[in-house]
Amino acid sequence: MTDVLMTVKHHISAGHRIPGLPGSGAKCTNLHGHTFGIEWTFYVTSLDASEFEFTHAKELLRGWADGNLDHGYLVAPDDHELLTYLKVGGYKHFIVPPKPTTEALAALLHAKANELLAPAQCVKVRIIEGPSNEAEVRSDPAR
Repeated sequence: MTDVLMTVKHHISAGHRIPGLPGSGAKCTNLHGHTFGIEWTFYVTSLDASEFEFTHAKELLRGWADGNLDHGYLVAPDDHELLTYLKVGGYKHFIVPPKPTTEALAALLHAKANELLAPAQCVKVRIIEGPSNEAEVRSDPAR
């Protein structure tokens, strides 16, 4: 059996704020935004595209990210003031629990990839927040 890792890359731009951070992280309680690089990595065992096909994966993953996150606002479920503003104004937003951190976004996109492309196994999502920060969520492949 051959182990192969296949990666789909994309990027989105989105706003967020992270309420409640202390110290130097408190600046992130302000409204701001980033261009987020996204890398979804899948574990496959075949070399013939029977388990994972790039065109199909890109269509589903990028389509979901663009439709739900890109040029929208990532918001915590308990950020009631901001949620009210976004809902009343009809602004695009997506709730990211527990708070819209880079690591929470990675976890959300990992779960969504496994939902959208099952039975293919997403084993890693890497989020690049701007030029300097990254978060990864990993899982072991079921063999």
